[in-house]
Amino acid sequence: MTFIYPYVLLLLPAIGIGGYFLWRYSQKLAQRRLALFSPSNRLPAVLRSLDVKAKRRKEIIFLTAMLLLVIALARPAWGPINQEADSEGAEFYFVLDISKSMLVRDVEPNRLQAVKESLGEWLRERHGDRIGLILVAGDAFVQAPLTTDYTALRDVLMKVTPNALSLGGTKLSAAIVTAVKALEDTEQERKIVVIISDGEDLEGDVLSYVSQARTEMNQKIQFFTVGVGTPAGGPVPQIDRRYSGDFSEEPTKFVRDEYGVTARSRLDERTLRNIARVGDGRYYHFDPDGDTWQAIYEQAIEPLAKKNEEFDMKDYIDLFQIPLFFVIILLAWEFAIPTRLKNPPRPRSVVSLPNPSAEPAAPELDTMEPQKKLKAKPKRPKAVAKVPTAVLLALSLLGSSAFAQADAPALISLEEAQRLVEAGQGEEAAARLREVAQKNPEDLYALYNYAVAAYSTGQFLEASKAFAEVSMSRDHDLSARALTQMGNAQFRLGQALTENNREGTLLALERSVNYYRDAIDESARSETQHNLSVASQKLEKIAISLGDRSLRLGQDSRKHADDRSRHLQAALERYELADDAVPDNPETAQKIEKTRELLADTLVEAARNFREEASEHAEKAAAADSNSKKDRQTRRHEQRSADGDNQRAIEHYQAALDVEPENQALQKELDEFQKELAEVDLDRAEELINESDQLEDKSLARELDQKQKMLEQALEKIESAMAADPDSQRGEELKQEALEKLEQALTEDGQQQMAKGDERAERSDAAAGLNEYNAAVNDFQEALAINPENQAAQEGLGQAEEKLAEAFTEAGKKEMAKAEALAAKGEEGGEQGEQSGDEPGDQGEQAGEEGGEQAGEEGGEPSDQGGEGGMTPEEMAALQDQIGHMEKAAQSFAQADALDPGANQAAELAAQANSELAQLRGELDQAMAAAAAQEGQPGEPGEGQPGDESGSEPMLAGETLEKGMEGGGPDKPILSFSDIRGSSEMEGQFRDKSKPDDYRDW
Repeated sequence: MTFIYPYVLLLLPAIGIGGYFLWRYSQKLAQRRLALFSPSNRLPAVLRSLDVKAKRRKEIIFLTAMLLLVIALARPAWGPINQEADSEGAEFYFVLDISKSMLVRDVEPNRLQAVKESLGEWLRERHGDRIGLILVAGDAFVQAPLTTDYTALRDVLMKVTPNALSLGGTKLSAAIVTAVKALEDTEQERKIVVIISDGEDLEGDVLSYVSQARTEMNQKIQFFTVGVGTPAGGPVPQIDRRYSGDFSEEPTKFVRDEYGVTARSRLDERTLRNIARVGDGRYYHFDPDGDTWQAIYEQAIEPLAKKNEEFDMKDYIDLFQIPLFFVIILLAWEFAIPTRLKNPPRPRSVVSLPNPSAEPAAPELDTMEPQKKLKAKPKRPKAVAKVPTAVLLALSLLGSSAFAQADAPALISLEEAQRLVEAGQGEEAAARLREVAQKNPEDLYALYNYAVAAYSTGQFLEASKAFAEVSMSRDHDLSARALTQMGNAQFRLGQALTENNREGTLLALERSVNYYRDAIDESARSETQHNLSVASQKLEKIAISLGDRSLRLGQDSRKHADDRSRHLQAALERYELADDAVPDNPETAQKIEKTRELLADTLVEAARNFREEASEHAEKAAAADSNSKKDRQTRRHEQRSADGDNQRAIEHYQAALDVEPENQALQKELDEFQKELAEVDLDRAEELINESDQLEDKSLARELDQKQKMLEQALEKIESAMAADPDSQRGEELKQEALEKLEQALTEDGQQQMAKGDERAERSDAAAGLNEYNAAVNDFQEALAINPENQAAQEGLGQAEEKLAEAFTEAGKKEMAKAEALAAKGEEGGEQGEQSGDEPGDQGEQAGEEGGEQAGEEGGEPSDQGGEGGMTPEEMAALQDQIGHMEKAAQSFAQADALDPGANQAAELAAQANSELAQLRGELDQAMAAAAAQEGQPGEPGEGQPGDESGSEPMLAGETLEKGMEGGGPDKPILSFSDIRGSSEMEGQFRDKSKPDDYRDW
């Protein structure tokens, strides 16, 4: 038995306690009123007819009736009658990070492979839940929608590699958006997303996406996170996008970051804990040898699934009438019980008169003040009463402290950390402080202290990342300190790279200067000003040195002008960087001016070279014989080469104008060249139109397709020419001519496709011409897009849609017939199995007699449905084939009804197909649940469950290892680390400002 509204039962103790105090109050009120009505010695005579026992009985009966009424309001019910009604599982998505960093081997064989193997084994024990899989790297997509087919889900999971997504990097925000879209139409009230990642997110704003998702879902979506990896991390393997081998093998190449240093990936628990915190979930650490997934399911997912179950009264017997019946009986009984005695005792007939000779006793004087008399003195509680409360409080505090210490990291005081740093044991201090910072993602002071310790050990890049997060603090003093420390870390990193990586040194010094400037904007300090001056001079020196080297390469006459222009462009950028670091340096200004002139001249030279090469390719194309197949191929190749060279020439002209925007002669040369190209494109377009006219008398579909392609190419050439010369009258005329001819070709092709479909339909059935009718519809639609007044295309489109609808209907009937044939074959196999006793049927199924034993070893266990045997794998596969055919049938009928509504009984057939499809899916779910039950239920999880974020670890005080810095400064938004690096137009990948072609894609 269960209660539909169990929270109503909370009224039971309230009614009991309230009734007792109300009874006590009513007794005192009655005594007070009786005292006013009559002297105390006359009360027995006045109340002689009152039945005190009956009155008590009425009170007990009324109280019992009220308690039963509360039970009736809670609505007791018996059930569920159908056991499957209470077995609805959860629905949730796993979001799996497949970026390059998941190939780090700090978990054997690597992070991704360990997760795949562990999660795949856990899926073998699942049943009843609908689970989906979303992959995320630089982008995200649903790899497997919500399904109960765990075999297929495991197959999909085990085939996942970092090459499944074309964009590199890690963009968890894209995964959150994808998961929200995938879950918004599910029936479950609570939405659950489990993110599996190493936590290195390149976007930096994932928390805002989590918060937005919960707002859009009315707080009914929760995000749980699983951290994969170790704090030490490891180098990121370099993989080829075309590689399809074993990713678990030892890598030979590793990714280098923008500084030219081997990139390392470390588990970032802070990001994952913050996602779980904002997403109202919990954080778990992945343990390859533990039972991470079962712990997540039992602690996080399963309780939510049970809480979301809704009562379907069709599966329950309502029992509220029983307590309500007794309520009515009791109230009627209570109303019928009299409170007056039928034969009350009579008063005495003899009255004792007072003795006149006896003097009445004087009343006792009351010397208490009125206030003290009305206010009773409170009783002092005994010391013994305090003992249990104190003991319980002490025990609770002791228990909570012990619980916190069981999962808390080994804390380290600031004094101890300072001593370790000064003693040269900064690595130990940094490791312990990092653990504290990871466990307390909201404590920016703990993160700052870790960054200082990492800086002291030479981990400048790690320190810079941590300081970047601290710089987002609303505490202006802490933010300014972090920005200054970021500048210090980048400066020291540049010094460490000077010997073997001058490009990395330049990048680090550039960032150092930018961070110092941001720190000064936040809170100006003399120390920061001094550091900015030192870093700027160092940056100027390195930039001029690299610029001089690039300038020498740009002046090398042995190189092609295009190569020289690239070196000169690099030299100009470095000189400008030096000028930005230390302005008003005459030597730097002179170098910039000289480099600009050389760069502009070199770009123009390169553009003219490309024009000459394009002319040579055009001459070769014109000399080729159009009647020879080989020469036609040569001609097309030379034309493509000429087009490419002309495009590169235009790009170099435009680059030269960017360097010298006021060069009128150069602008005139570019305009004339573009007009020349426009005439060339129009000549090519006219040539294509004339060639298409030669195919006009041929009616074969191949010739019509070729004609369409020629006309489409001609239109592309015309559009390119019109972009260069918008006022070209010749271009307008050729465009109109090409559109008219393309419209006519599309109409003719559509009519031919429809005729071909009719021929195929006459030879077999209407479904045979489906592809042809579909092609005809597309042709007519394209023709009408060019000219909506085309009567022939309008009529052809109407006829083609009707025939296509009929073809879809016939195709759906075929698929439905295939599904019914598979069902009949399965039933025939089951009958043969019953007759043979212990031989399996055609589908591998054995069925015992009703209530009997299992007929053979190959058969399944008797199910709850009428004693029918469990399905074998062959029968389950056949059932899945039935579902596939029925899905195609339903889709075909729906398309037919959309094309020609109300015709061919498509709507009725679609409804029938969907009904049968729902039934087949139900049978498949039952079969899979039965198969899982035969394999055995998963055991209880052992000890050593993954830790969760209890939030009970003590946080470090707001002190820092740094001394002698003063706060203060305006509230200014600080750029995050990813923002400073700069992002490309391709989402999920990040590049360095000074290296536009270098992307960070891990």
